[in-house]
Amino acid sequence: MYFRKFAPVVGVTALLLGSTAAHALTGDEIWASWQDTATKSGLTLAAESVASEGGVLKLTGLSLKQSVPTEGLNLDVSLAEVTMTDNSDGSVAITTAPEMKASYGAEGGVFGHGAMTIVNEGLAVTAKSEGGVTTYDYAVPKQTVTGDFSPPPVVDDMSMEVVPGVFTFSGETLDQLGSYVYTTGSNDTLGVKFTAGKTTHSTQTKAIDGTIVSDQTGEVDTMAGDSTITFGATQSLFNVKTAADFLALMNDGLAISAVIDQGATRGTTKELNPMFAYEVVTNGQPSKISLSFDKTGLGMSAASTGGDAAFTSPMVPVPVNAVFGPVSIDFRMPIMGNEAQDFKFLLGLESLTLNEEVWAMVDAGATLPRDPLMLKIDTSGKAVFDVFGMIAAEEAGTEPSAPAIDSLSISAMNLSVAGASVAATGNFTFDNSMGVPVPAGVADVQLDGANGLMDKLVALGLLPQQQVDSARMMMGMFFKPGNGDDSLVTAIEAKEDGSIFVNGMQIQ
Repeated sequence: MYFRKFAPVVGVTALLLGSTAAHALTGDEIWASWQDTATKSGLTLAAESVASEGGVLKLTGLSLKQSVPTEGLNLDVSLAEVTMTDNSDGSVAITTAPEMKASYGAEGGVFGHGAMTIVNEGLAVTAKSEGGVTTYDYAVPKQTVTGDFSPPPVVDDMSMEVVPGVFTFSGETLDQLGSYVYTTGSNDTLGVKFTAGKTTHSTQTKAIDGTIVSDQTGEVDTMAGDSTITFGATQSLFNVKTAADFLALMNDGLAISAVIDQGATRGTTKELNPMFAYEVVTNGQPSKISLSFDKTGLGMSAASTGGDAAFTSPMVPVPVNAVFGPVSIDFRMPIMGNEAQDFKFLLGLESLTLNEEVWAMVDAGATLPRDPLMLKIDTSGKAVFDVFGMIAAEEAGTEPSAPAIDSLSISAMNLSVAGASVAATGNFTFDNSMGVPVPAGVADVQLDGANGLMDKLVALGLLPQQQVDSARMMMGMFFKPGNGDDSLVTAIEAKEDGSIFVNGMQIQ
């Protein structure tokens, strides 16, 4: 059940890239390939009429269906017409009716239900095959998408069934160019590339009575993507129904990688709930997202050069304007296997500032420095995290293997705000033989400007003097003077026997 729900998406995508022999293509061969792929994926692809004459294949009344009633996973896609014209160079030109309709899920189903309409104005596709490589190049001057989605009913804290509202969405993308490239080999691969001009979108959430409770709009100047799926050598993605099936497929070579670049973005979110109405307006600079997924682990990285956000609400006395500089995240984690594998987690925010009106609510006299907030976390290590093994154990009703950390390296853990900063580094190994990881290693911590910040907070009446005195007493026990006037350092050491030392003094 965990994996069957992905079959409709996989099946629809696969229809665009059925592999054909490496020779001059014909529309008849492409249509046969599409039908074969649909059958393998558990889908039903049919046309009300098929007419082939003089190198032109015309399909009318196309429908693509799948139904899994026990899970509420119904898919119904319809397209009025597809025309395939054989070209003299061995390629095939494909055009379609502009409008395609789709419905999915089932009312009352566990995954909800919805429908959407996609209109591709001027869509042109060219298919060709050579040397085991089948390519579909496409261009769409304008694409619009509209639809709605109704989530499944939920049970509230009073054990009463609550029917959520309806989500409606719409979007428009200009000047799309792209390609699907299917390459046969020991492990078949699918490459997908695209570029697009301006994209706009809007989403609304409506209550059962039709009242709009939230409204979101946004736009992206440009987008570009490059992704690759590597399929299993012998295992079929269409046959995956359990975690054990997916585990076998991963070991058979399934892998996914993707990179998405986008230009400047703008967006507005309006929450219309009278209990707490607000509006957020955002502007983002160009950004990049990368994803990877294979048997060695799951990875994701994202980076943006900066942006800003403005928050207003009748419930808040002043507007809140935040401006942030470059921000980045990069993580990787193991997902299968019983041996320790590499992981990492990096998070960086070079600067975050707030407008003076917000500061003035607590510090009208500018007692506190307005220095930007800065954050950097850089950690890595080795761990065992068998996600699919745990899911398979749950499906089989057996005891799952517990995640375990083997080592941790802290290259940086830094925070700076209001004239104070803390920085930490360290390295640890872990003994998991007792069921609970026991660390061994040393962490070094440096604290700068803390005393000055506490004095300012006391002067502003934001912190009681008694709490500051208690904090300084604790700092005196666990820190020692550093190199600066308001600088403290400490070394925290954990040993294999479970004891802990701070600056050479045992505290456990």
